[in-house]
Amino acid sequence: MKKIICFAAFVLIVLAACNKDKQFNKTLDGTWLTTNMDGVSVTIEDSPIQYTFSKSTKVGGAVNVTFFDNYSVDAEYSGSYKISDEGKTITIDAKGINASASKPDIHIVDAISDQTDKKYTAEGQLDIRRGFVFNYKYVFEKQ
Repeated sequence: MKKIICFAAFVLIVLAACNKDKQFNKTLDGTWLTTNMDGVSVTIEDSPIQYTFSKSTKVGGAVNVTFFDNYSVDAEYSGSYKISDEGKTITIDAKGINASASKPDIHIVDAISDQTDKKYTAEGQLDIRRGFVFNYKYVFEKQ
């Protein structure tokens, strides 16, 4: 009887974790812009980073990442993302898709907090795969 109760509890925990990943994936679907970078507010018009998520699985999908500099596109990347850790982690792997993105592939791991349907805080690491790693804490808002 104890084994059955333990197994049932385990199954419920696993299902709850999957549901949180799935729920956050539904929320992410769409375009997000940075509105705060390392404690400094930026306007939507001045946002240097844009994520466009297109869910295609329960916990992931396609993503386009665009970096802006002086109101014009500096670099664009296209790839995939996956949500894990009960909706608390997003992992993005993407390749450059335009001439100015002749930089190497990017790998992003964001720890998610303060999550709502229209806003989330991402504290993470951008690895440009040539040894340059950039740490940050950004707030993204859905458009």
